[in-house]
Amino acid sequence: MRYVCRQWYNIINGPLFIEEHLRCSTAGLFIQYYMPPHTPHFVELGKMNATVTEVSFPFPKMVLATCDGLVMFWDRRDRTIHVVNPLTKQKVTVPKFRSRLNNLYFSLARAHSTKEYKVVCTYGYGKGLDCSIVTLGKDLAWKQTSQNLSESCGSVFWTPPISTGGFLYWDLYWNPRFLALDVESEMFYEFHCPAVQTKDNQVCYVARERYISCLVLLEPRTLLDVWELSNPMTGEWSKLYKIDLDVQKCRLRNLFKRLYFFKPIAWVNNGDVVVFCVYCEQGSYLAHNVKTGETFTLGICFMNDDVYYCRDYAYSLVSLTPA
Repeated sequence: MRYVCRQWYNIINGPLFIEEHLRCSTAGLFIQYYMPPHTPHFVELGKMNATVTEVSFPFPKMVLATCDGLVMFWDRRDRTIHVVNPLTKQKVTVPKFRSRLNNLYFSLARAHSTKEYKVVCTYGYGKGLDCSIVTLGKDLAWKQTSQNLSESCGSVFWTPPISTGGFLYWDLYWNPRFLALDVESEMFYEFHCPAVQTKDNQVCYVARERYISCLVLLEPRTLLDVWELSNPMTGEWSKLYKIDLDVQKCRLRNLFKRLYFFKPIAWVNNGDVVVFCVYCEQGSYLAHNVKTGETFTLGICFMNDDVYYCRDYAYSLVSLTPA
């Protein structure tokens, strides 16, 4: 439509239209496989089925992050990081980050009020931690940000963060606390994890639309509690759902017969559907709608570690440069 007339071009490129289009976009699943040719696919979920289409952009190999329809990837040919909108084909090259450290994690997030997209590099060394940020289309070099944190956060940056709603989140695993970075103010916040029993239960943190969710896998493993952190400033968690997949056991008997790993990986369809990665003899994806209670397999399979990147994703018209 951009090439039909100038008026349509101006409308589609206007910030109000882009923001409304993003708000109405329904997130599906972005999947990239580790094995060649590394072609990413977009999975759109219906009520009881899934449609898989190839993402029409040539990613050389490694996808690092997604955010609001943007995809950040590493081009091993020239050792540079790029951020691209596969729908508009707009691409921005991130300034090179020079470091001898190996444990670098690159994340992508959008600032709340400025709507600028920022790439955040976090890394740890010994008991220390560090963070550098660059604003796409604005900063020509990385700027370092630091803040005094508690001793329990000493090794947090040795793990990749979860990016959603303008924040990066780190689970401290061994400590009942959480760490968040507001990418707009570039300030860190510490708060408690939800008050759940973790001794005999597996706890997974997954982005759910603009918030972070905590899914507690109870015994049996097909029973889950879902919590959500709606405001990282206050650190208040609220319990949203209890998921019971036992009612589906007769339909999913073959899938769960030789199950040895079962993990929630993404929320899609406006936060109504949670997708699980099911590792068994023949790996698969399982989707559960928390509103209708329906559970179904997506009809796409993988073998063990063939999946490289899997995250919620929605096509959008967002621009990579500040307005």
